[in-house]
Amino acid sequence: MNHPLPKDVPAFAVVGRVNMGKSAVIATLLEIDDNELVRVSPTPGETTRCQPHRVVFGGRECVRFIDTPGFSRPIEAMRAIQQIHGAGTPGLEALRTFVAEAGEEFGDEKRLLVPLLEGAGVLYVVDPAKPLRDDFLAEMEILRWTGRPRLALLNRRENVSGPDEDAWKSRLGGAFNLVRTFDAHHARYDERLRLLKALLEIEETHRPMLEETIRLVENEWQGRREEVAEAIITFLETALCLRVNATLE
Repeated sequence: MNHPLPKDVPAFAVVGRVNMGKSAVIATLLEIDDNELVRVSPTPGETTRCQPHRVVFGGRECVRFIDTPGFSRPIEAMRAIQQIHGAGTPGLEALRTFVAEAGEEFGDEKRLLVPLLEGAGVLYVVDPAKPLRDDFLAEMEILRWTGRPRLALLNRRENVSGPDEDAWKSRLGGAFNLVRTFDAHHARYDERLRLLKALLEIEETHRPMLEETIRLVENEWQGRREEVAEAIITFLETALCLRVNATLE
């Protein structure tokens, strides 16, 4: 990755399969379309590369979310990592060797693992309407081997669940520190804030910075509400004082 992670900033790699809603989750969490609420400074890049998105307040980076390539060959990658490690459960050293030595057929897996090897937490996005297949289980195993703080998001589209949703929750619960349900396309402010607070439950190292970020988000949202209220009051005052002069014939 061309943007090394700073040690004093909490970072979370948003990981998952292509078309699972990774970018939509980032856009919703950070309200990229509204720079007055949460200011985000995206670093341009191709969709096949890791793209860091920085949450910035007062010129200071508070949190970094990294949009990663989707898994493309998770089962084969899992087997390759197991072969590198040998008996037992692979860990960071096996993953580092995989990233350094595996061929470009595992390019997506290698690129998405880089920020995790640098210390980023995991925000794993899945669509619970999809069948729970072996390739998804392989993704979970690879992410579990990183040992990083891990939050799984069941990204419901149009609030639609699938017949495998309970199975998703069960398997995710065994591989991740926390599992949450989220609809990126219909999320309200309270739900966004709930997810930001959920990061506190899995990431203790940067707790003060995360708490400060949440406070800044809450304050800016409150300021926005006050501005809207002031605009409404001004409009009503103007409307009530409006006079129309007309000559009746």
